[in-house]
Amino acid sequence: MDNKGLEKPGKQMLTCQNCDQQTSYCNSLKEHKRNKHTDPSLKCKLCKYVAYGEADLKIHTCNESLCCGECGYRTQSRSHLIRHMEVLNTVLS
Repeated sequence: MDNKGLEKPGKQMLTCQNCDQQTSYCNSLKEHKRNKHTDPSLKCKLCKYVAYGEADLKIHTCNESLCCGECGYRTQSRSHLIRHMEVLNTVLS
């Protein structure tokens, strides 16, 4: 994610606090921090999403739909799939 040559002249350069990465775009700096300086355990195992906290990862929805292996129910929300599986396990028990 090297934006050298893409910065607009006269724009203030933003520098990462953890390394020497510089950019004039706030979103580029946020993406850099997320990709390079976030605990790998906070990365979604299904897509490239990286959460800033555990709560964010728990409510994260992937662009790809998630599927129940028992009945084929599909959703983009992990929490909905988990709730579905809990209800399904109760019904099947």
